[in-house]
Amino acid sequence: MHLINTLSSIFIAVSCAVTIIPAHTAGNATWPYQKYQTVNYTPPWLKFDGRAPAYGKHLFIAPDGATAFQAAPTILNLTNGELIWNGPKGHAFGFGVQQYDGQDVLVYWNGTSFPEPVGRGNGAIHVLNSHYEEIAVVTLAGHFVELTPGASYESNIDLHEIYITADDTLLVTANNVTQTDLTSVGGSEDGWIVDCQIYEIDIATNEVLFSWSSLDHLEELPLTASLYHLGSEGYNGTTQSKAWGYFHINSVAPFQDGYIISSRYLCSAIAIGADGCVKWRIQGRDGADFTLGNGTNFCYQHDVRTLPVRPRENESFVLHMHDNSNCPIDNGTMASSGLVLNVHPATRSVELSQRLRDPSKPIYAIAQGNFEPMLEGSFAGHGWIPVAEEFSFSGRRLSKVQYGAAVARPGGGYLSGVRGTLSYRAFKQAWTGCPLTRPDVVARTEGNATVVYVSWNGATEVSGWEVYGGMAAGNLTHMSTVAKTGFEMKIRVPTIRHVQVMALLRPWIEDPSADACGYGDNVSTGVVAVRSVK
Repeated sequence: MHLINTLSSIFIAVSCAVTIIPAHTAGNATWPYQKYQTVNYTPPWLKFDGRAPAYGKHLFIAPDGATAFQAAPTILNLTNGELIWNGPKGHAFGFGVQQYDGQDVLVYWNGTSFPEPVGRGNGAIHVLNSHYEEIAVVTLAGHFVELTPGASYESNIDLHEIYITADDTLLVTANNVTQTDLTSVGGSEDGWIVDCQIYEIDIATNEVLFSWSSLDHLEELPLTASLYHLGSEGYNGTTQSKAWGYFHINSVAPFQDGYIISSRYLCSAIAIGADGCVKWRIQGRDGADFTLGNGTNFCYQHDVRTLPVRPRENESFVLHMHDNSNCPIDNGTMASSGLVLNVHPATRSVELSQRLRDPSKPIYAIAQGNFEPMLEGSFAGHGWIPVAEEFSFSGRRLSKVQYGAAVARPGGGYLSGVRGTLSYRAFKQAWTGCPLTRPDVVARTEGNATVVYVSWNGATEVSGWEVYGGMAAGNLTHMSTVAKTGFEMKIRVPTIRHVQVMALLRPWIEDPSADACGYGDNVSTGVVAVRSVK
């Protein structure tokens, strides 16, 4: 049973069953959310401004923050805004699709997070396969010190980065509060500071293959280079709880024979060799080791990446990032953007390729965010501000998706306010989800008919549903065949006492006689009794 051929003659009515609950009607819901009959999920409602073609891709976000009604990794349909998959409740920073062991996987960070102005966390990376089974949990043990004396954590991977390499290793960041000489910036000889670190970890064995510490490279990356001056927001380095976060690492990716990292408060993209030595630094305001061309300035950036990933030594490459241009100490002066730069190591020069933002509706994100080139254009998530945007190759804004309340800017756009709903990163990606659970069904008698609600969390390959019913559980007949147009379908059929619903699966593009998940023909809900509604 793979294709929907006809609709049953006894079919009465069918519709999507989602209910949109307005903001401020439950708990801390400052933004409308979706509610269903078959499952207890409450993903955010999506507000669209313009629609870009989905091209079979979905929105990957992990709503979080003080006003997130539901904190969880979430996949949403970019065509109708409805739910595709709702993951386990909790923090899920960096949620999205990557490749591991030759297959697409879902990844996210979960742990203890410390909100701005600290802006980091201690936790682990979770890897899920297409069946939503957890196939790996990557951890980082050790005696890491945080702002709170005596605090310890089972794993110390920071929330900022998840990067699975072509070698099936994982690049992550971490932080350690320690003491060092701060006299060069007006502090004491034994002042407290946050040492920023990167690690490459083998996913299969959890073995650390490479580590790097920012404090080991103060000659090339001096404390005086920080734009987050000693004492900013009260972090003056006088005690452990006031350790100075001078560097704030927020991304790491493969580059040449080593890595490229992003330091938010050095406003720098930094190239590191396989031996850990600093090769060069591009500072977004004065250039540092490079000369900046017109329009290439950046600061407080996130998600620094290169194309190609591993260019040859002195080969020109593309550097792209989410240019926040704002932070808690320097806010509202320049709108955030997706920034694409052409970098020429041979001449130590940087040229502007593209800066992507909507000038009529600018977004001023003080923290977080990502920028992803795609085959059809580019996609930007604005982190602290719960908005994602898609742009064409020419730089025209095609669509904007909002998934939480944001502070409106006079004249258009958004400003960063207090910590509301956020998603550290947001992605537009393809995904084939094949859950091993059965579909969920609820059936009720309403008047002279039975109303059947059916959904299947995470199933991307369902094209429709076949409803079977009858007065006895062992004697069910076909009652209706309907197309699946939303996460949960509402189907009205004649009065029955028992019901079973079977999923109809899309034919696999590589083998039309099969389905992409390999389920076969018998994916059903099981037989359930119809409940009476008084």
